[in-house]
Amino acid sequence: MKSKYLLLICSVFFTPLSLVLTAQETPAAVAVAQFGPFRALSMMPAYVSDVKYDEQQRIWLQLGPMAQDKELVIRLSNANGSSYRLWENGQDRFIADAHRGTAQGVWMDWIRTSSNYIEYWVDGKLVLHLERIR
Repeated sequence: MKSKYLLLICSVFFTPLSLVLTAQETPAAVAVAQFGPFRALSMMPAYVSDVKYDEQQRIWLQLGPMAQDKELVIRLSNANGSSYRLWENGQDRFIADAHRGTAQGVWMDWIRTSSNYIEYWVDGKLVLHLERIR
């Protein structure tokens, strides 16, 4: 009986502690932001410092320090979690190289799409996930 109480007390104490430690290991994500008709479902500022949507319906990025000189992969889909749309090259991913060698704070790597969801990946991490809301 004593071991059950000890187990209960330990689980009540250590479970929240493990959640706090796990959260500290996860890169920071910003609160939900809106860019034109898109809403950020997730955004890691160390990789993508800002996003803008212009009058020509282009989505522009400012990459953060963790994305400098890294491969930026863009994937598009019509529904969240569904299969990716194919690009003109027949692949489900587009590797953007326009940002390589540019300074931080420069608007670059714009795309224009009718997709409902846009994912930006760096080093296998989803660093920006946009959802069309209108």
